[in-house]
Amino acid sequence: MPPDVRIARIANFVTPVSGGLRTTLDELGASYLAAGHEPVPVVPGPAGRDEQTGSWARAAVRNLVRVPLGVDLGTFSPGRFVAAVRARLARPGELLLVHCGRLSREKRADRSIRALAELRRRGLPAVPAVAGDGPLLGTLRARATGLPVRFLGHISERDVPARPLASAGVALAPGPVGTFGPAALEALASGTPVVVSHDSTLPEVAGPAGAAVDDDPAACATAILDLLGSRSRAAERARAERYPWSAAVQGFLRAHALIGKPASPR
Repeated sequence: MPPDVRIARIANFVTPVSGGLRTTLDELGASYLAAGHEPVPVVPGPAGRDEQTGSWARAAVRNLVRVPLGVDLGTFSPGRFVAAVRARLARPGELLLVHCGRLSREKRADRSIRALAELRRRGLPAVPAVAGDGPLLGTLRARATGLPVRFLGHISERDVPARPLASAGVALAPGPVGTFGPAALEALASGTPVVVSHDSTLPEVAGPAGAAVDDDPAACATAILDLLGSRSRAAERARAERYPWSAAVQGFLRAHALIGKPASPR
């Protein structure tokens, strides 16, 4: 039997090393399929490009529905802390920071490196682990010369980043154009506070479980120290539990007027 409804999901770009966007497409697609519908991903641009992009225009619509995305609360949790991972990434007495994301211009990983330099200048033995790959990897390596930055590369297995996230003192998500920020939410689900850009939408997501700062390494360093002083893994985890994927799927199905509508038999 044909699917009940074909649900098109339009993404402005997807790459082989996309993180949060690919996770979102995978989670929603699997849930739509389980509900009896056919997920249809739509990505503008010629196939085969590393980054497929298209031109978009804002349109005034009256039937706008706001639905937050979600986080895998099973994969990312404080219980993923692994002492051996912590020991591999940072020595005893060092502060482990984690930055997860594609190393492209909009993610602004350079802000994390600048914040590290400021922390080291203040005498704090901080060590960041940067998980991700992208066109700015070489530039960021050069910028990190003389600093103890661990570049972990692209991590394809979804459960692997959960271990450093749960083992870190603070996570960094400094991109100013973040829309929902799955990486930041995954950090919170792991019980780790997160520093985000004041210019993004992430302050609303992180709430009191994080800190929002401007593009200033001194402000970022101070925020990191403040979060360390008031850390409670339970508070960060509780914040993330407001955003399960099940709620996101129900919200999108409701937007399509599919809640309570039986799926066609297959």
